[in-house]
Amino acid sequence: MLGKGSDLFFKEFISNSDQPVYYQMYDSIRSAILEKRFNPGEKLPPTRSIAKFCKVSRSTVQNAFDLLMAEGYIFGQPGSGTFVCNNLPEKFLTVKPTTSSINEEPVMPDFSEFAKRLDKSIFKNYIYTGYRPFQVGIPSLKDFPYELWSKIAQKSAKDLSHPEMGYSDPRGLLTLREMISLYLRQSRGVKCDAGRIIIINGAQQALLLAAKMFLDSNDEIIVEDPTYQSALEVFKTTGAKITYIPVDSDGINIEKIKQSATQAKLIYSTPSHQFPLGPTMSLKRRLELLQWAVNNSALILEDDYDSEYRYTGNPLSSLQGMADKSPVIYIGTFSKVLYPGLRLGYMVVPETLVEPFTLAKTVVDRNAPMLEQLILARFMEEGHFGRHLRRMRVIYEERQQVLISEFNKHLAGFGTMDSCHAGLHNIAYLNKKYKDVDLQQKAAKVNIHAAALSNYCGERNDLNGLLFGYSAFDNEEIKSNMTALKEAFSRFA
Repeated sequence: MLGKGSDLFFKEFISNSDQPVYYQMYDSIRSAILEKRFNPGEKLPPTRSIAKFCKVSRSTVQNAFDLLMAEGYIFGQPGSGTFVCNNLPEKFLTVKPTTSSINEEPVMPDFSEFAKRLDKSIFKNYIYTGYRPFQVGIPSLKDFPYELWSKIAQKSAKDLSHPEMGYSDPRGLLTLREMISLYLRQSRGVKCDAGRIIIINGAQQALLLAAKMFLDSNDEIIVEDPTYQSALEVFKTTGAKITYIPVDSDGINIEKIKQSATQAKLIYSTPSHQFPLGPTMSLKRRLELLQWAVNNSALILEDDYDSEYRYTGNPLSSLQGMADKSPVIYIGTFSKVLYPGLRLGYMVVPETLVEPFTLAKTVVDRNAPMLEQLILARFMEEGHFGRHLRRMRVIYEERQQVLISEFNKHLAGFGTMDSCHAGLHNIAYLNKKYKDVDLQQKAAKVNIHAAALSNYCGERNDLNGLLFGYSAFDNEEIKSNMTALKEAFSRFA
């Protein structure tokens, strides 16, 4: 006999699960203590007696008691026995609900200048509501090699070492940086080694780091007109003065930069495939831009937007690779090559900026997720990255041709759409009788996203068109949505 209450409790104890018996006993006794079936200060039966009564080994009971003692539910008193603790762990882990007479919204402190400069309209762009045709900048997730990626992910997770699970080099996994360095040297002519590469959480973080490092309120930055709006909003948060320089078929207009008498510290440019217009900056303009930056102690932020997807002609080398000591920070991302949720990108910085940017990265978020870096490094090392790129180029080029054909079939009366040598979207330039913002609204009513080109402009008012992203949508989706657009636009005919 164990005692009146103990007899009843231990008689009910039956080992009936896959868990170890000692753990089942620990869990049962713990629950009984919390339910006050064993009261604070109450003495528990000896381990030998419990073992005999329950027909288990004494070591099983002792293991259960050891775990309960370690967690603060029971304590042993030499010569007297084992007792239930008066102050249980749950007492310190559970917050008792309290009431207060405060029933009004608290008055918050004033926002910082950074917060005041945030554009509320940006938030709408980052609320996920599903992808809509013809949204720009989305890769074909249906064609991503999920099974292969999953196998590499499983292997990488198994091989993840203890050091890799802790805080690591803020610049990123060395193996991944070496693979990126090799890829950039071969495909983009970038002059770098792994030591000059910093792994970031997408191109947006690179722009934020650069802006924070070089721009104070009223400092000047040059941006292309039109330009990538998410980059523009980053620069605006610093309070910097934005100088818009128009883009033509050869890229950013260097003469306009000279005429502006600007004292810009930074130049943001997308020379390989200008966003959103699409031209590649000519060799002459590239050399002129580099020289202007050197002469004026300015730094170029080269966003190599969509450089991976080129369908005709040979690509020009990156700006960064055109000089041994180029005043360029080169920025790239895997969001459009693999998938946006990966949140991995890279920046190649001049040797003198490696330490400052590493410190900045450390302050912002220490380092990018290690497991994703391991997976990507293996994906590249085993040759899957290159094969995936080649396969997707073929798919995207075909989709672009289908898009142009369907536009000419259904919407030729509204404007013109020509083929583009690179990228993941095309522009339809509208006839003067139509306004792009009006047609964008009409498209939205049938759940189609045809972005107005004029919304990407800073000071220009001569651009009137719609952006059509085609990469994420198969041929049949492109055809059906072009038909839907025709019906939505019909009242403007």
